[in-house]
Amino acid sequence: MGNILLLAAFLCMVSMPAVAVSGVETDVEALKKDVEILKQEVGELKGAVQSLKDERKATETVAVAVFPASLNGEAVDYKDVLIEGLNRAFESQERFVPAFSYYALDRRLGAQPLGDRGDGNSWDRSNPWETGKPDTAHVSAEAKKLGVDAALLVSITITGTEKDGIGVYLLDVSRGKWLSRETRTPLKHTLSGILLRKSGEIEALVKRVFFEYRMAHES
Repeated sequence: MGNILLLAAFLCMVSMPAVAVSGVETDVEALKKDVEILKQEVGELKGAVQSLKDERKATETVAVAVFPASLNGEAVDYKDVLIEGLNRAFESQERFVPAFSYYALDRRLGAQPLGDRGDGNSWDRSNPWETGKPDTAHVSAEAKKLGVDAALLVSITITGTEKDGIGVYLLDVSRGKWLSRETRTPLKHTLSGILLRKSGEIEALVKRVFFEYRMAHES
């Protein structure tokens, strides 16, 4: 009888650590599951925050100041076409708002007059062989004074030759970088000498630099 009791006691002692180890393993598995659940919840929260940021970016407006254009050759008579192209571009791009404009845009756009800011100083004409490029220092300084996000300038050259073309330049004020698009296109009929109204091309180039601005700030 005594031997039987000793054997039973020995068996109990051997089995007890196994139970304890089994209990620890169960706790570890439960912790692992909790950690995985927390990771999943954190991932979902990150996704929700990013979605909110994306939605905010999608609804934020970009204040634009339209500076004087560089109208070269017969482009001095192209101002109405320029204004038409600008109106169409802003009307189709609701996020980009003309806060100030050197030109009298459609009243519905609500642009305030730019006045004589930049008049004659917005373009660098130091190279006599070129029609000029925007003067970065001057335009940037004036845009910051106005408190806008971007400055828009257009260059149009009409000579009745292969040099005819349109250039659109958008200064990203916060980054100090230009986004530009240029195209060579006939703007004067060779035989009749009539100026070709290509406001659609102006609109397309403006919309392109607006798109590039948006992509740069959403990336």
